[in-house]
Amino acid sequence: MKKNYKAVLFVCFAVFAGLLHSCTMDKERDTVIIEQKSGEQNTSEEALKESEVSHICIFITGCVKNPGVYELLEGARLYEAVELAGGFTEEAAQDSLNLAAYVKDGDKITVYSKEEAEKSFVGNMEQPDMTDGEYVNINTADKKTLMTLPGIGESKADAIISYREKNGMFSSIEDIMNISGIKQGAFDKIKSLITI
Repeated sequence: MKKNYKAVLFVCFAVFAGLLHSCTMDKERDTVIIEQKSGEQNTSEEALKESEVSHICIFITGCVKNPGVYELLEGARLYEAVELAGGFTEEAAQDSLNLAAYVKDGDKITVYSKEEAEKSFVGNMEQPDMTDGEYVNINTADKKTLMTLPGIGESKADAIISYREKNGMFSSIEDIMNISGIKQGAFDKIKSLITI
């Protein structure tokens, strides 16, 4: 009888141990599943963050080694665009650009030669105020001179100067329409009075 009792006790112990082991394995499996799901969630969050990173396209031309269209991260600075284009050529008027300025999507950046920049500056020195038959050089005119144009008040003159500092010189008079508040109607009023 004692032997049967021991055998029953042994069987009960074995069953209990088996159940305990099974429960432990289930918990470990659940932990692994939770960790896998958590890993999958982290991966999808990383992919989402990467997709939220915005890119911009700019066109850089003039005195750079490799003019063309380049893709940059949003918030990039002008010096980064110049670096992507292979850097300045020897003729570049580097001082005419604010290399720390931010670039934005769709910007056209023209790097002028020293000769072009000098001519533009001399042209402005020769005609600081607008009178009949003279043009205002939108690349070099100061605030007071810009304000002599019809429809260009203090805030628009400041915006023109700020745009030049950030993006470099205008490559055509039509580029002035990149300034907020200067659209086709305003441009039509001043197009015969401005030059670059």
